[in-house]
Amino acid sequence: EAICELANSGSITSTTVMVNMPYYEDIKELRDSVPKNLFSIGLHFNITQGKPISEQEEIRSLVDKEGNFFSPKRLRYRILAGRISLSEVQKEFTAQYERLAKLVGVVDHVDSHNDILKYRSTMKAVLSSKILNTESYLGFRTYNKTFIKQGVNTVHFSEPRISTLNIFGVKRVFIESVLRFNRKRADKKLKMCHGFLLDESMRALATLKFLTQLSQDLKSHSKVYEICCHPAKNPSDVPDTTLSATR
Repeated sequence: EAICELANSGSITSTTVMVNMPYYEDIKELRDSVPKNLFSIGLHFNITQGKPISEQEEIRSLVDKEGNFFSPKRLRYRILAGRISLSEVQKEFTAQYERLAKLVGVVDHVDSHNDILKYRSTMKAVLSSKILNTESYLGFRTYNKTFIKQGVNTVHFSEPRISTLNIFGVKRVFIESVLRFNRKRADKKLKMCHGFLLDESMRALATLKFLTQLSQDLKSHSKVYEICCHPAKNPSDVPDTTLSATR
């Protein structure tokens, strides 16, 4: 409801859909009410919650005995242990993509539930799908983080790299280096944003408030960033949670 209200008011310009969940067909009403050139709809690829679109027998490595997707924690373990079939990931991705395309026509971008596409194996499976070989206009979420800070006369953007090791620490620099490598590989096929934009607090609401208080106009900045938020009718409806390395 909040997404529809904000989309119709022009406050947000895109959303993503989990097509294996209840009420996913409501997206068609939103698609019909907002001009396509003003609002984009993407796939929130999901293999960690609910049941798959594909037949259970066709994706055995992704579901439990009841036919439900494994929990995020268990799926991550199976990914790292090499116990999932990449062809099965690809099959379910194709099924979810085609279901959404049938509803809204053009699917503009792709991201994933529980950030499951930040793993190299799942990303590789999706990137090698026939759909992405033909739909090169697709936007695709990257999981890098860029930090924004207000200077005296300008706004500073910084990424965790070797040169900023003393600021971000070894763990953050290592994680971001791996994610940057994945982004560059995907960027050869898809339109990748530069990453998540955060202020130093790494809190979603604090970042949004910081951006609204900036004295500089950022429209001339050449890179495209994603601002992490779940829309709500009122800011008090959104918990000010810390963004961990997996969020």
